[in-house]
Amino acid sequence: MSGTVSAARQIARKRCSGWLALALALFAVSFLIFPIASAQAASASGWAESESVQAQSDPTPTPEPTATPTPAPLTFNVTGIDYQTYMKGVSFGTLNLPAATGGSGSLTYSLSGTLPAGLSFDSSARTISGTPTESKGTVALTYAATDGTDTAFIRFSLLEAMEQLTPTPVPAPPAPGGVSAIRGTGTLTVSWNAATGATGYNVNWTDDHKSSWKRGASNESGTSVTLNDIDDSKDYYVSVQAVNGSGGSGWSDSGLIKAAPQPTPTPQPVPTPTPTATPVPAPPAPSGVSATRGAGTLKVSWNAAAGATGYNVNWTDDGKSSWSRGASDVSGTSVTLNNIDATKDYYVSVQAVNGSGGSGWTDSSLITAGQPSLQATPTPTPANLSFSVTGIADQDYTSGVAFGTLNLPEATGGSGSLTYSLSGTLPAGLSFDASARTISGTPTEGKGTVALTYQATDGTDTASIKFNLLEAQEEARAQANQAPTVIASTHDTHHQVSPSSDPPGSDNECYHNHGVSYPSGENSYFSDPDGDTLTITSTSSHPGLVAITQNTPVRIRAN
Repeated sequence: MSGTVSAARQIARKRCSGWLALALALFAVSFLIFPIASAQAASASGWAESESVQAQSDPTPTPEPTATPTPAPLTFNVTGIDYQTYMKGVSFGTLNLPAATGGSGSLTYSLSGTLPAGLSFDSSARTISGTPTESKGTVALTYAATDGTDTAFIRFSLLEAMEQLTPTPVPAPPAPGGVSAIRGTGTLTVSWNAATGATGYNVNWTDDHKSSWKRGASNESGTSVTLNDIDDSKDYYVSVQAVNGSGGSGWSDSGLIKAAPQPTPTPQPVPTPTPTATPVPAPPAPSGVSATRGAGTLKVSWNAAAGATGYNVNWTDDGKSSWSRGASDVSGTSVTLNNIDATKDYYVSVQAVNGSGGSGWTDSSLITAGQPSLQATPTPTPANLSFSVTGIADQDYTSGVAFGTLNLPEATGGSGSLTYSLSGTLPAGLSFDASARTISGTPTEGKGTVALTYQATDGTDTASIKFNLLEAQEEARAQANQAPTVIASTHDTHHQVSPSSDPPGSDNECYHNHGVSYPSGENSYFSDPDGDTLTITSTSSHPGLVAITQNTPVRIRAN
């Protein structure tokens, strides 16, 4: 045991000697390199330096520092961005811009260059979107990403879509030409020439003088079509329109497509009765068949046929394809057919009949639509417009004195209602009532003699009567107020008669043997019982007294 310890101590001493020798060697080298420092350290530290060497003989190794990795370069994952097209007023949609890769830390995106108004850049979503509200032509843009140190960018442009890039609209096609139609049995095959730019065709038809049209076919791709359910007895027109996506052309129509020719119908024969005596032959067909149009009528006339006891009349308005019975067993040589359409052409046909049967049918020539009637009932000539009297007596009036009512005569004759009028200016206060045919009122002025014309008219003819209103002069009224005495006498001086206010022969007729005052404005009558001629005298001058007659009886009037 002790031997083992001794041996260990020897080994330890050898090791210490070895370490010591190494330390001294190192010290010497360091002293040689740093003599002043080593000397100062030796003088200051003494043997402590050996202890220091002893302590540094087993240093703790310093770990190698971890290397900082170099970041990848900042770049975009695409080589570029395609040019983009925009148009003012048209939605741009959304343009997604690419993300960048590499760099260190978070990235920030930006867009330089001025976008057209209405477009915007969203840096967080990396998008451009919106609807441009202006035109800016070509817009150069730079899209960039940065990490604060490094920057990557891509350049691209927005190109404005010019107006010439807008597709030119296709115009509506022209109207097709060469429209025609061929009749079949119950059909019309319509054909036309192709119209430039047309994608289809519409076909209409009418059978009533173009007053209304009906759709026959729509959007036909070819240049012909067959219309069905056509009446072979009628005339037709057809019309064709070309269409495309921009609209339709005008309508081109065919000429008149006449009804299919039809034979004249053979009326059913009238059975021939078994004769009991010598049979009377059926009459010949009548001649001279004609017709004239009226308002919704046809008056058919013909010449009498020998042996005929009656006549049958048929008519047609559709080219003789079918006939309708208008009248049967007409005894005369004319008849009027009613419910006639003024817009249609007609034929009429007449057959003579008797007890043995009927003749053949004789028809008229074409009676065209709208032909004026030649058999119109003549308008009676109105009687001449005139008054029932030959004149109106002149009338007196006095200012301030009631005129009363003057009834004017009624006119006769003329056509239609009559209108009455009065021309000439009535004195103020008098008025004319045309409906009552009267003049009435109280004059408030004197106008002297007023000439008047009283007229009646029916709008075409006029009848008139002229008369006067005569003003009673003041001096005449003054003399009337003096109450002149009027004497009527005969050659028999013993007969002196005075006036009566009643005509001779009336119950109030009277005779007096003395003079009387004469009332102005009245009639007075003088007569002699013997019938002798009267002589009229007056005790005063009175210009208004007029002797109407100079033999008995005498009527005196004050004007």
